[in-house]
Amino acid sequence: MKPKNLAKEYLLDASTFVSAYLEDNLKLRNWLDAQPRLFYIDLLKSEAANVAITKGLLPQAYQEFLEVLDEEKYQHLPYTPIDYYSAYNIALECETALYDAIYHAAALKLYLTFLTMDRKYYEKAKHIGYIELAPGA
Repeated sequence: MKPKNLAKEYLLDASTFVSAYLEDNLKLRNWLDAQPRLFYIDLLKSEAANVAITKGLLPQAYQEFLEVLDEEKYQHLPYTPIDYYSAYNIALECETALYDAIYHAAALKLYLTFLTMDRKYYEKAKHIGYIELAPGA
């Protein structure tokens, strides 16, 4: 049995970060700014880069975009705590991409709440727990 979240701390996926800081979702950005601490994994930077390339963001602008992650409140979690076997099983169970499941597996392992803008993934995986739709989703 999983322990209940005592004090919610959030692991962000790329959809949340991109929406707040690249697509100017002010409701979400203000909510994120009010949080004392937020977590992310390396995958966020790779997925955010794909979005930046698709939107035609110049390299300097992309670098400035990522500098938000240098703020003290953003805590980087290396891939090492992620249980890829769990992520694989989540992806199979929810019939979804492994990328989304990697974030969710990391959150589960570390008792963080996975925060996403992806309604489709949320609906498929909410029964697992430790997941919320981001404000403004």
